[in-house]
Amino acid sequence: MSAEGWLHWVKTLVFWLFMAWLSRLVFLGRSWDVYRHYEIWALLSAFWAGSSLDLSTACYLTVLQMLLCIPLAFAPGTRAYIRTWLLVQTILLSAAYFILCLTDSELLRKWGNRINDQVFIYLEHPREVMAFSSGTPWTAIFCWFLAAMLPAIWIYGRLKRMRFFMLKPAPWNNLSVRYGLLLLLFPLGMRGGVGTVPLNQSASAFSNETQLNILAVNTFWNFGYYLSNGTRTINFSQFYCCSEAEEQRAISFLYPRDSVRKVLCHTVRPNVLLIILEGITAKASQRLSGTLNCTPNLDRIAAEGFSFRQAYAAGDRTDKGLATLLSSWVPQPWHSVLHEPEKAARMPSLTATLAAAGYQTLFTYGGDIRFADMKAYLMASSFRELYDQADYPASQQNSKWGAHDEYVYQKLLEQLRGRSKPWFGALLSLSSHEPFEVPGGSLKGTETEKFRASIQYADRCLGAFMEQAKKEPWYRETLIVITADHGHDIGLNPGHSFHPDLFHIPMVFTGGALNEALRGTENTETISQAHLASNLLIQMGMKPLPLPYSTWFDGNSDYAYYAFNSGFGVVRDSLSMVGENQPLRRTFLKGSTPGHQLDSMILTLSAAQQFWIKKYRDL
Repeated sequence: MSAEGWLHWVKTLVFWLFMAWLSRLVFLGRSWDVYRHYEIWALLSAFWAGSSLDLSTACYLTVLQMLLCIPLAFAPGTRAYIRTWLLVQTILLSAAYFILCLTDSELLRKWGNRINDQVFIYLEHPREVMAFSSGTPWTAIFCWFLAAMLPAIWIYGRLKRMRFFMLKPAPWNNLSVRYGLLLLLFPLGMRGGVGTVPLNQSASAFSNETQLNILAVNTFWNFGYYLSNGTRTINFSQFYCCSEAEEQRAISFLYPRDSVRKVLCHTVRPNVLLIILEGITAKASQRLSGTLNCTPNLDRIAAEGFSFRQAYAAGDRTDKGLATLLSSWVPQPWHSVLHEPEKAARMPSLTATLAAAGYQTLFTYGGDIRFADMKAYLMASSFRELYDQADYPASQQNSKWGAHDEYVYQKLLEQLRGRSKPWFGALLSLSSHEPFEVPGGSLKGTETEKFRASIQYADRCLGAFMEQAKKEPWYRETLIVITADHGHDIGLNPGHSFHPDLFHIPMVFTGGALNEALRGTENTETISQAHLASNLLIQMGMKPLPLPYSTWFDGNSDYAYYAFNSGFGVVRDSLSMVGENQPLRRTFLKGSTPGHQLDSMILTLSAAQQFWIKKYRDL
């Protein structure tokens, strides 16, 4: 391990950082017709916003070159060729960098996105790919490629000849320490630091403009992400069982609509506050389920407001819950659509509709908002203000995930004071998330006991917030919706791994804008959280989101359809069923159905799954 070798890898890392900016500049130049209407400061901001992905890519490529050099380093008589081998590697990887970059630019101009899973799927059909690319300006692209490679090679040569100032020898500056620090930097750079949330595409999101966020994403990192995390290996044909007409019949059956409904608010355009409780199941509520008594404050709020006893989540994780609550999106039976930011950015949203109507929009969270690619989705959904872990002092970041609920509610109160109306705010709590901790020390007992204790803490924080909110000037004109992102097992042994009880969540309407005639009442009809956004918009005299929904407040019970990673479920007053795709299995948990009706119900639910998967693929 020589000083020259150590310095070489430092220079290599610096070179790949230069390459990240150069490739982004080439991408911008080739896609200038897309970006020419943006101000220069916004374009420059994209270069800075992508720095964490740039560093991650630089670390990955430097480590790759290190690994490729190992055979030559130990083989006799080959060490003299290492310098040449490194130059060949660098030229080939640089060429790949720019090929990916120019491919991205062409895709953006034609499809509106960069390389993603859809591209890998299309590559399985070479004839169609050739037909698609027949009109591509290959001469112009080749000129851009040469124009990019020449400065890249020049920069590499200049860096290799450059002599860096070396500090005088010191105990902390010996060669072993230098190599140790360098090797420590690589995994930290690849992962994006030591925080709870590893690096994802949301790390580069900085704007409500999707195209600017696309510019900030590193080309090589984006390619590697979809290469390793894409859905191209999924056999979509296994989900297709029905005709399009059967799909539409299933949607009409599962999502009935009615023009007669209760009036929710005393004003047409209230402020709206959506409080999303992390993983809090309705089974924790005595009032909403008659089961446990872990949420006395939520029960009191429900008794003073208007509540649903049979509300169900459409998914099983936070990222799926956000897409469902804000975009009426029913999850597909694999990862959340939020993990594909370009698809997520195309979904309609409650936030965007309200922002277009003149609403101020803000989202408050106590953890790292990049978690599960939430940041990119929230910004694309037109949340103009985002508050997360970075906005709390270190003294308040007393949870593994960030700031506990009491501080998150305090932050929300601060943000809302003096705010002109109308506004739409959303808060996502986190204290009831695993590992189930509360301020003042770790919880004792089993996981179930810890979960229940964390719910009790979260409930106290909610109760304190509501008492303070009633004193605020904005309360009179505000509709507050309290629900959860998803349900959770609370130790009641439902008897099936994907039983509807695990998706049972609270849904409570309160606030000063709530219609006085609804206070103290509850509704026992079955509803899905997926229909919240459209029903709120209808109540506010706006068009619902362009996705299927059921009409609430009409006294008719609906089906609540939900999805998990290997299937789907449905629940209604007299019926609940779980359908698993692998292994193929349909289990009726409640209700008796004649044979011919059983076949019809299974076909209906399978058609609904097919409908939502096709919607996902069309994004």
